[in-house]
Amino acid sequence: MFPHAKLDAGLVFHSLRHTYVSLCVAAGIKPLDISRYVGHSKVTTTLNIYAHLFEDDHTGDMAALGAMSTTTALAGDSVGNVIPLRG
Repeated sequence: MFPHAKLDAGLVFHSLRHTYVSLCVAAGIKPLDISRYVGHSKVTTTLNIYAHLFEDDHTGDMAALGAMSTTTALAGDSVGNVIPLRG
């Protein structure tokens, strides 16, 4: 499907979909919107697959991810253990 994608043996491209949904849930996006974004025909599909994610409070995790996009990080400086891919 993606002949040029070089992924580690344990990582499959579909894992990116799960990461995306996890970030949407953590960001507080409504389940109905998430189901539309990922192409589920019913919100119950999204809720059944990702129900465990809706039970947790991800506020701290989202703050940590948000800190990665500070102006310092965007300017090309490394922040903590984050090194920007583009400068």
